[in-house]
Amino acid sequence: MRVKRYAGDANNPDKKSGASELLTLDELEPLWEGGKKLWARAPEDRRIFTCTDRLIEFNTPNAAVLQPYLALGTGSDYSALGVTPEDRTSNLIAYIRGAADQAPLFTGNPVLRKRDVTIDGETHPWLLGDIVHSTPVVISKPVEQYGLLYDDASYREFYDAYRQRETVVYVGANDGMLHAFSAGRYDAAEQRFTPGVTVGIGEELWAYIPQCVLPHLKWLAMPSYNHLSYVDLKPKVVDARIFNADAVHPNGWGTILICGMNMGGKPVTVANDAFPGGSRTFSSSYVVLDITDPARPPVLLWEKSFEGLGFTTSTPCVIKVHDAWLCVLSSGPTDYDGTSTNPGRIYIVDLRTGALQASEAFPGWFQTLQQNAWMNAPIALDKGLNYSVDAVYAGASYPDKDGRWRGAIYKLTIPITNGTYTEGGKAAYERNPARWKWSVLFDAPAPLAAPFSLSVDSSDTVWIYAGSGRYMAFTDKDSKNLAANQGNYLYGIKDPFYNPASPKKAACFHVYANDLENLSCKLTDTDLFYADPYRIKVGGAVEVLSGGDATIVTFDKLTAAVQAKDGWYRTLAATSPSARALQKPALVGGVVFFPAFAPAADVCSASGSSSLYGLYYVTGTAFSREVLDSRTSNPGAYVNEKSDYGSGLTAGVSIYAGKQDGATAFLQKSTGEIITVNIIPPHRVKSGAVYWKERR
Repeated sequence: MRVKRYAGDANNPDKKSGASELLTLDELEPLWEGGKKLWARAPEDRRIFTCTDRLIEFNTPNAAVLQPYLALGTGSDYSALGVTPEDRTSNLIAYIRGAADQAPLFTGNPVLRKRDVTIDGETHPWLLGDIVHSTPVVISKPVEQYGLLYDDASYREFYDAYRQRETVVYVGANDGMLHAFSAGRYDAAEQRFTPGVTVGIGEELWAYIPQCVLPHLKWLAMPSYNHLSYVDLKPKVVDARIFNADAVHPNGWGTILICGMNMGGKPVTVANDAFPGGSRTFSSSYVVLDITDPARPPVLLWEKSFEGLGFTTSTPCVIKVHDAWLCVLSSGPTDYDGTSTNPGRIYIVDLRTGALQASEAFPGWFQTLQQNAWMNAPIALDKGLNYSVDAVYAGASYPDKDGRWRGAIYKLTIPITNGTYTEGGKAAYERNPARWKWSVLFDAPAPLAAPFSLSVDSSDTVWIYAGSGRYMAFTDKDSKNLAANQGNYLYGIKDPFYNPASPKKAACFHVYANDLENLSCKLTDTDLFYADPYRIKVGGAVEVLSGGDATIVTFDKLTAAVQAKDGWYRTLAATSPSARALQKPALVGGVVFFPAFAPAADVCSASGSSSLYGLYYVTGTAFSREVLDSRTSNPGAYVNEKSDYGSGLTAGVSIYAGKQDGATAFLQKSTGEIITVNIIPPHRVKSGAVYWKERR
C-alpha cells in the first residue's frame, strides 16, 4: 500500500501546497505507534488484569489462582507448553505477558510460537495482536452532553471536573486483551500533547483479559496456532450516574466502558475441582469497566454472560428509565457461520451490577417468535427529550424453512404508568421491565444484521432506517447459495405509534400494543412506498420508470405520496452475489447515507466493491438538488443518489460538520483508502439565525 504525502497550505491547512510524494506505510513517521511501544516494553512493567471471582493481575504470583481458568490439563495435548500443569501455567502467563523466546522465565523447555521481530537491530516479541473489528475509541473529556440536552447541573460539574482528562485510546485485539494506550494530555496553551500521569505518550496504561477467553489463551502460544477471535468488538464508552458520590465520581457520575467479544469466547467447558460441581462453562461475555480516572487501574464492575446469549456480536445500548440506569444487550449467533440455535433475545440488566432484571413473572429478557434467530445492536429513543427512554428497537435475523434469511424489527416500549401516552417532562414511565411491551414492528424479507438509525421528521413522526443483508461466512457470498443471491433492501420505516398519518392510526397511534399477540400494528413491505421507479431531476421534476405511479411528476407530489404510506423501501443491485447493507446508516440534514457492498463472485476471494447511497430521508430517493456530489446544478439533469467507490469494504459513515457550509462524510475502506464526500444537505445541520431585522 502507498500513500501520498503533501505539505499543507500556509493559509489553509485543508489544502495541499506543491507536489505530493508517494510513500509506503513504512516510510511514514506516526506521532506514536502503540504496537511498537509495546514491542519495546519490558514484560514486568506491564499491568495486565483479569477476573476470577474478582479483579486480579495476570502474573506469575497469581499462577495458582489462574491455573484452573487456563484449562491446560495434565495430558499430552498441551505438552508443548510444559510437562506439569504448574509449568504450563507459569509458561503461558510469561508468554502472554511478553517474555522473549527462550527467556529464563520459561521452565521445562516449552516449545512456543515464535513472535520475535527485529527493528533497527533490536529484537523483541511483537505483542499487539491483530485489530479487526474492534475500532479504537479515543476518550478524553466526558462523552455525553446531558448538561446541554437535559440541563443537568450535576453532570455539568462532572464534565468540568474531567474536561482536561488524559486522552486514552481503548481497543480490543486478538491477543486476548482489551488495551488502554495513553495519548497524553492536551496542553491548549502549547497546542500539543504532554505525557500523562503514569506512562509516556503511546504507552500501554493497562490491559484486561476477559475471563471468558482465559481458556482460549493457550492457543496463542501453540506453534500450530492459525487465528482466532478474542476481544474483537468495538468498545462502547458512556457516562452514567451509577456511583456513590466521591472524589473520583462527582455527584455519582462516572465514565463506563462496555466491550463484547464479537466472535471471541466460544463456549468451553473446563473440568476442574476448583469449580463448583467439578466443571465450569466459559462463554462469550460482556465486560463493563469503570474508566473514569485514567490515573488509576480500571475497576471491574462486572463481566457476564447469560442463558442463550451466544456470541457477543452487538454493541449494547444504555438506557435511563426514571433514575434507573440499565444496559440492553442483544443475543448473537451461536456458531461461526452466523447461525443460531436459540431465539433472538434482548436482555435487561442493571448497568452498575450486571444483575438481570428478572422477577417471578419475567425472566429478564424478551425473545423473538423465531426459534433460530439472533439480534443486531439495540438502539434507544427518548422521544420527548425528558431524560427517560420511550422505546428500544432491535432487528432479528433468521433462516426460513428453505434456508432463505429473513428479518424483523422488534420494538420494546416503556409505557407510561397510567397507560396513556404523554410526551415531555410530565411523563411517568413504568420502571418494571415485566410490564414493558414487546412487539413486532416490521417483517422483512431479508436479514437485518446492521444496526439501525433513528430520526424524527417535521411532522414529529419517528423513522427507523435499516438496510438488509449479511456477510458473516463464505456461504453468504456463494453464488450457488440461495441466501447469498436473495435481494436486499434499504428501508425508511415510520413507527405507527408516533405517526398520526398512518393508515393504521386508529389501532396504533399512541396505543400500547399488547406484546406479540397484537399484530395489528405490524408492518410489511406492502405498507411501504416503493421508491425505486422514481428518478429526480434538478429543480424537482420526477421521471417515473416502469412500476411507478405516472401521476407523480413533481417532488412535492412524491413527498405527499410517501407521507400517505408507512415509509419507503429501495432494492439493492441484484448481482450474484447480491449487494447488501452491512453498516449502520448515517443521517445529516435530511440525508440518510447507506453504505452498500457487493462481494466478489469468486468464493475464494474476500474482496468486493462498495458504493454509497445518499437518499432524502422522507422519500427514499434523491433530493430535488445535488447533495451527495455537487456535479451539476443544471435544471433537468438527474440528481445523483449513489456513488461507486470500487474495490474494498467500507466501514460506517462518519459525519463532520465544522465551520464550513454543509458537512463532510468520511468512509474508510478495507483497502486503507479514506473517501471524503462533501455534502450540502437539504436542511441545516448547525444552529444559527434564520433571519434578522435591524431597527433604526
